[in-house]
Amino acid sequence: MSAITLAAEQRGPAAIQQRVTALLGIVIRRRRTAAQMISSIVNPVVPGHVEHDHHLADGLLAAIAGISLLVGGIGITDIMLVSVTER
Repeated sequence: MSAITLAAEQRGPAAIQQRVTALLGIVIRRRRTAAQMISSIVNPVVPGHVEHDHHLADGLLAAIAGISLLVGGIGITDIMLVSVTER
């Protein structure tokens, strides 16, 4: 085993550090590894960044939907105009 990925709900850095410590305890007991050989890196996801990315994706999706509606509307208008002028 070379790496462990721990996914947890965002409840603050203290809660994440507590879970990492508990996980390290389990690994040390099962692998009989010295505590000095294990290093933990805790990089909690900042909720603001996730929310910003979500809003950015929403804006991008809205822009694509708007362009699609505009192109579709122009196409329908063109077909209606052609059918009226053929009469």
